[in-house]
Amino acid sequence: MRIITGLTSAAKQSISIPLPDGTNVSVYIEYRPQQLGWFFDIAYSAGVISFQAKGNRLCPSPNILRQYRSIIPFGISCLTSGNVEPTMQTAFSDGTITLLLLDSADIATIESTIYPGANT
Repeated sequence: MRIITGLTSAAKQSISIPLPDGTNVSVYIEYRPQQLGWFFDIAYSAGVISFQAKGNRLCPSPNILRQYRSIIPFGISCLTSGNVEPTMQTAFSDGTITLLLLDSADIATIESTIYPGANT
């Protein structure tokens, strides 16, 4: 588990997150004031895997990429102060949101702890 750093209160941001295997994940996040929330697009490519997910709302979750766990070898945890929806543009800069990069061991721990008995 590693904290994703470098995010600010800028309304539109792009970051590249290096993974332990040397590949990168491209993340674009955007604050949408009309919807009072942050949204993200993600792209990952390695070998035969070419993955994109667009227009997802950022919300508190042990793994916001859980539905893709059989496709990609990582996840992202979104932790918020008080487990509330991150509705303000300053959510990254004021510490309301913390994003964590999850590796396969982290995902396995989350699955067994939070979703025991769920089909994987």
